[in-house]
Formats: sequence, structure tokens, C-alpha cells
Amino acid sequence: MRVIGPLFAVLALGLVTWYLWLNRLPPFDALPEPVPVTIQSVTMEHDGVRIEGTAHFPVRIRYVEPARLGRPEQTRYLFPLLPLRDTMSRRVRVIISSAREPEHLVSYADLTIDGFARPGGAFLNGPAIDALRRAGYTLEDDLIVIEEYPPPAGRPMEAAPAAP
Repeated sequence: MRVIGPLFAVLALGLVTWYLWLNRLPPFDALPEPVPVTIQSVTMEHDGVRIEGTAHFPVRIRYVEPARLGRPEQTRYLFPLLPLRDTMSRRVRVIISSAREPEHLVSYADLTIDGFARPGGAFLNGPAIDALRRAGYTLEDDLIVIEEYPPPAGRPMEAAPAAP
């Protein structure tokens, strides 16, 4: 019986540490240096990524992320990211999850986004997938969601560099 107490304590400590690391809560909340990737090359093995593309704002999905241990409730916006300067494609491999609401009068924007690569199923539920399909988009099987790093206060979304 004496072994169960310390074993339980070690197990509980391991679970708490795993939860904090998985949800990027202190002391694991440092942002990794973003690695430049393309829409076709980004995978789940990437931790922090920097990706450029054209955001399609006609379909914006707003959802409220519930409060969790150490994090307040947060409103997030989902929108497709397609290859740079491509406003005609409808095959989506990357979805952006951002805490900043896109401007209402903008339909497309070339953006550079720094964030975490997440599996598509982590953020997309049935209504979100239905909204994208109703708008004419086709979701690829290896869909990746880029959860944008938290921006410094007041920083607008960065536009991608202009083409030469």
C-alpha cells in the first residue's frame, strides 16, 4: 500500500505536465522559431511555421474557444489559405485559425502567418466543414490548421511581400 501513494503522485505529476505541454501553458508557453514552409510542404511534424498564401475571407467561420486551465475564453476565426495570389482555386489544404477578426470589406488578402501546425480535425467540426463545402471549397484529406501565434497588442495582420 505504501507504493501506491508515490506512484499516484508521479502519475498525477506526469499527467499535469503533459496537459501543460500539450496546451502550451506556462512553463511551456514559449513560441518556437517559425520555419518557412509552403502550403504543399507543411506537415504535422512542423512545430512552428511561417506560411505565405492568399486568405479567402468570403468564408469566415467564427467560433468561441472555451476557457481552459490558464486560458480565458477566446473568439477565433477560421478561413482558407490558398497559394499566393490565387483567388480562383477551391481545393483547401490549409486553414488559418486566428484570434484577429479579418476586415469585413476585404475578400482576399496575401498574408504571411506564423503559427502552430495542427491536425484539421482539431479545429474543424461538422458545421465548419459544411460551411466550407457550401461555399464551393473541397477539403483535402491531409488538411492542416495553422493556429496563428498570439499577436502583440494592436498588431494588424501582416500582408505578404509584394511580387516583383
